[in-house]
Amino acid sequence: MITSKDNEKIKYLKKLTSTKHRKKEGKFLVDDLKTFKEGIKRGFKPLSVFLSKDFDNLEIPENCSVFEAKHSILASVSGQPSFSGIIAVFEIPRFNEESMVLENTIILDGVQNPENVGAVLRSAAMFGFKSVILSDKSADPFSLKSVRASKGGIFHLKVARPGTDKIIKLLEHFENVYFAEKEGGESIYKIEIPESKTAIVFGSEGSGINQDFLKIPHKKITIPTTNAVDSLNIAVSCGIIMSRMYGGR
Repeated sequence: MITSKDNEKIKYLKKLTSTKHRKKEGKFLVDDLKTFKEGIKRGFKPLSVFLSKDFDNLEIPENCSVFEAKHSILASVSGQPSFSGIIAVFEIPRFNEESMVLENTIILDGVQNPENVGAVLRSAAMFGFKSVILSDKSADPFSLKSVRASKGGIFHLKVARPGTDKIIKLLEHFENVYFAEKEGGESIYKIEIPESKTAIVFGSEGSGINQDFLKIPHKKITIPTTNAVDSLNIAVSCGIIMSRMYGGR
């Protein structure tokens, strides 16, 4: 039983709550029971699991190190008030980014709220998209908040976070590129849904899509709305557009 916050294993978990150390170590944390189970279901094997209570019929793969720890200690790593009692360490999946152009893909540029990023991952998985590519100005999709908000979606997707130049090169290979704009684009309910590989680019609510992307041939699409409020939340916008693309196939 781990009873001290100064335990080396706990210190290591805390390091993995930072983007810098996740990138360096190639590992990320899961602190939600349902997300953990979804990862196991999808064939991902945790490197280690930390538990603060017993879980009935919890499936943990063989050769996985399991540690018991005080609930308050693990909760301090998680940072969420309703901590479930489990933290698992997984390897960050590595994908050939060029393979992502063979599938319908979401591009997030400058989406800095990690919970919005997680919500987009969740919707992308639900609506049959296979890849999500984020610019390096977007929030880390493997942060605790993003992973938690994805509700297991992160285990269903190819996820990468390269620089803008790399994303532009990848976009050149898509047959259809759509820029989701607040206004000025064709209504998503009037466009003809493409059957070939498609990328949909979403920018931040404040700055929009990076101007460097404009060199890529694209079509602008817009969600028709009233003027009652200034704009839709980025995760909501993504969900609406992805639903339209999925439902129109």
